[in-house]
Amino acid sequence: MASMMTGFNLVVGGIMLVSFIGMIICSKKQHVTPAAKPGAVVLLLVVVSCAITFMVHNMSDGDTKGLIENELKFAKSSTYVLGKYLAKAMPHAKVLVIVGSGNENNKRQKVLIDSLKEGFGSAITNIKVEAPKLKTPKGPDGKPMPDMMMPMEEMIKASDFNKLIAKNKSCNLIITLIGLPMDTGGLKIWNQFKSNPKKTPKLCIVNGDVSMFGFYIAKGLMPAVVTFKPDAKYTEDPAPEDMQEAFDKRYLLVTSKNIKEIAKKYNQIFRKAK
Repeated sequence: MASMMTGFNLVVGGIMLVSFIGMIICSKKQHVTPAAKPGAVVLLLVVVSCAITFMVHNMSDGDTKGLIENELKFAKSSTYVLGKYLAKAMPHAKVLVIVGSGNENNKRQKVLIDSLKEGFGSAITNIKVEAPKLKTPKGPDGKPMPDMMMPMEEMIKASDFNKLIAKNKSCNLIITLIGLPMDTGGLKIWNQFKSNPKKTPKLCIVNGDVSMFGFYIAKGLMPAVVTFKPDAKYTEDPAPEDMQEAFDKRYLLVTSKNIKEIAKKYNQIFRKAK
């Protein structure tokens, strides 16, 4: 058992080290290579995920359960605060919530959805929750790869999002709990907004990379996005019971009203805020 744990720790530690080095390289190249900045953000998330995985794997069952429950409290605040804001900004909206495929029993995802609805209250009740239909990726040998072998953000394509949005064209508010696909430029919503902004559904991102979307936040296509607070302190301290207080410790709610202020304070969040 000890050798298995050591092997696991070495693998996780190796991934974390490589990601950390890659993050530093991307950070240094972000001024000359546009793709470097989002790359650095993704690698940072990998480093954080590895650190949490390492801690969870090496803690006792009681400690692990307590840590997970505490993190769920913080996660819950992210969608609750967004829901409260949208309830005032877009009451009676028809909402499409985009979730991960095959994650019906994912406790964290259920918490996010329930908390979002709680934030909506009676102001927004027409809500559909759907996941993109994905094709099973194939490995070098041509055989289907297990879902767990590939990160979801690499499996989901812009075409999957386009089909899901077109299927739910009556919805005027889209909230994605899984970020946006890697080939973001292929989303039809950008051109739709440019040609007919009033009839384009609004788009919100929860805890995804928002570095490229300062323009769309400022112009109103994205009425609000939730992103991680760059100077947040991750400790084992209990999450505050008050939702707003918990949110303020970990997240930022970025809107057209405060984007200039946030971009000025945290200049690493956006490539170029309009």
